[in-house]
Amino acid sequence: MKMIIKNTTTGTAWNLPDGTNMPKGQYVDLSYVETLHDELKVDIKRDIKANDAKPHMNEALGMRHTFIVEKQSVYTKDARTVLQVCHKRAKGKKSKGA
Repeated sequence: MKMIIKNTTTGTAWNLPDGTNMPKGQYVDLSYVETLHDELKVDIKRDIKANDAKPHMNEALGMRHTFIVEKQSVYTKDARTVLQVCHKRAKGKKSKGA
């Protein structure tokens, strides 16, 4: 069964490669992300930086990014693979006739 890691702050999820050491609990922090392979770690940190408006304020207030490790389901079937291009679903396709 495929496992994913999901950032609970941004809602972005990534597929974990087979053979990844699983944490003991379901919720993990950035220290677990540091144990993942380099490409996945860089992609997760890029997502955090892109979605974190004031990281210095978050650190000062004790807020941090929390991740959940869970089985892939119909709700998380769109989890990213490593280095997948980001896109926003809010932007609709423009029609050619308009």
